[in-house]
Amino acid sequence: MEVRPGGSSPLLLRRDLLEVTLVLEGRLAIVDGLGSGEGRARGGVHVANYGAGLALRRFNESMQDPARFLRVCLPRGENGSSALSVWGSHDAEFQDRDAFQAVMLPVVDDIDANSPGSEAQMAISCGRIRPNLDVVHLFPKDSAGYLVLINGSAQVSTESDEGTVDAGGACGFIGETSFTIRTRSQKAQVFLFSFRAG
Repeated sequence: MEVRPGGSSPLLLRRDLLEVTLVLEGRLAIVDGLGSGEGRARGGVHVANYGAGLALRRFNESMQDPARFLRVCLPRGENGSSALSVWGSHDAEFQDRDAFQAVMLPVVDDIDANSPGSEAQMAISCGRIRPNLDVVHLFPKDSAGYLVLINGSAQVSTESDEGTVDAGGACGFIGETSFTIRTRSQKAQVFLFSFRAG
C-alpha cells in the first residue's frame, strides 16, 4: 500500500481486529485515538489491536516521496479487550542483519497489555537471508504464520510442501513445526508473522 507525499490514508474505525504494519519505504506516522503520533522509517513495525474500538490514520511525513507499507490484518473475534497501538522496538537497521531478527512487542491478548509474558500471542520477525544459507525457523507450539518476501526470491520448504516465493509473494503455515528457507537471489528480505492458532 502507498501514501502519497504529505498525504494520509483514510481514517480507519474498527474493532476486534489485529493489524500489523511494516514500513517498506519512506517514513510513516500513525495517529490514533490513544494519542500516538510517532513516525518510523523503513523496517519499522507497528501493531494495533483494535479491541473494543480504535480509530487510526497513517500519515506520510515526507512532502516529496511516497511512503509504502505492508498491512496484515487478522480478525480477533469479539473479546471486548482494550485497544492497543504500539511501534516495535527496532527500526530500519534490523532488516539488514542475517537471518531472522525478532521485533519486541507487548503481549496483545494479555489482561495486562504491558506484561512482558514469556508466551506472547504473536511474534514478528524480519531479516535478510544470505545466498547459499539454509535458515530453519521453529514455530512455537500450536501456532500458525505467514511469510512475505519483501525483496528477492527464496525456496521455502516444510515437511509437507515446498515451493518458490518471489518478491511480493507470501506463503502460510498451519500445523507446521518448522520451515526451511534458502535464498535464490543475491539477497532476500523476509517478513514473518506468527500467532497462536488456538
